[in-house]
Amino acid sequence: MVPITWNVNDKSTHLNVDLNGYGVNYTGRGKNIEDAVIRTTNPIPLQCRLFYFEIDIINNDDGRYKTFLDSWGYHSDDGNFFDCSEIEEPYGPTFKTGDTIGCCLDFRNNTVFYTKNGLNLGIVFRDLKYNELHEKKRQKRFRE
Repeated sequence: MVPITWNVNDKSTHLNVDLNGYGVNYTGRGKNIEDAVIRTTNPIPLQCRLFYFEIDIINNDDGRYKTFLDSWGYHSDDGNFFDCSEIEEPYGPTFKTGDTIGCCLDFRNNTVFYTKNGLNLGIVFRDLKYNELHEKKRQKRFRE
């Protein structure tokens, strides 16, 4: 099975998943916005050599939003890319309410790229390894 819905049991506490499992709302409040992470109900299958998903930004009032894969992030407020919270580097344009952000994992070429409103922003990560990614996800649990 491919990832289709969000896992209501494997997410940050300040995220709510809608009844159909497709929508996620951030419920944190205050000036200290916390990062939020959620996983899907199924991992990417090993035989899947190319995997792409999109997120519609419906409300980004605070101007900060990050898309994550394991611990990678593409930040809405500055367009920077984070890799395991160790590397921060300029990557793409900022994004806001109304934008659609996509992420492509290409296991054929071992690369990752993001899209903004259907436009490829270029490779952001090389040396992608499915087995390592899968192992990290199994071992790493979210901490609150």
